[in-house]
Amino acid sequence: MGVLLQDLRFSLRMLAKSPGFALVAILTLALGIGANTAIFTIVNAVLLNPLPVKDVARLVQLDTVDEKTQIALGNATHLGVSFPNYQDYVRQADFFAGLAAYQATTYTLSRRGEPKQFQGFLVTANYFDVLGVPAAIGRTFEADEDQKPGGDSVAVLSYGLWTREFAPTPR
Repeated sequence: MGVLLQDLRFSLRMLAKSPGFALVAILTLALGIGANTAIFTIVNAVLLNPLPVKDVARLVQLDTVDEKTQIALGNATHLGVSFPNYQDYVRQADFFAGLAAYQATTYTLSRRGEPKQFQGFLVTANYFDVLGVPAAIGRTFEADEDQKPGGDSVAVLSYGLWTREFAPTPR
């Protein structure tokens, strides 16, 4: 233990003699540790913790691949599937156990005070059934709720939005 303390004191004296080197060493270590933490966080979220859906190994995403069209968002080539193409897949592709569609969009919540915008998804009525995810409280969509354009507006709230904006009482 005494040798360790001697080595520690010696290294602190050497770092104090050359503060420029000490600063570069500390910054290099901080950047390296930060980069490794960020990479591990992404790997952990994407690869190590599977999506909380039923039978995640059988889940696939269909995209339209277009390598000729230039898209403003980083020259993306995977463009999703249009709704008419999705409807064709539903009618003709009998090799899928189920198909659901979604599109990211922005919603405005207007209640008490200023309206707030939130990111959300416009989904088909069978979205939660295909993913095998039940509602924690309440219900998801009924089968015909996406059939009439301009029909009843139904929303499924995430638990986070529900707790932040609607202040639920604990059970």
